[in-house]
Amino acid sequence: MRTINPISITAEGEYAPNLHRYRIVFQSEKGNQEFTFTVKDEDIIGAIWDDDEFWKITCEDPKVTDLMQALLNFHEARQQL
Repeated sequence: MRTINPISITAEGEYAPNLHRYRIVFQSEKGNQEFTFTVKDEDIIGAIWDDDEFWKITCEDPKVTDLMQALLNFHEARQQL
């Protein structure tokens, strides 16, 4: 069951070597919620949410995998520019 919908992604940039922070704003029944995510681009590229609250809200949402892939694609596109 989808509980939140992403409405924007903001790149904060690299905050440590090979670690990049992104903020995603979601629309929910409670109003807008913002969560941060970290993309690690050393060796195997991956993305993880910074707050376990995100997982509690979305653990049953089948589209979370698509969201994380979109974040990785966004990150890769930014690195190409």
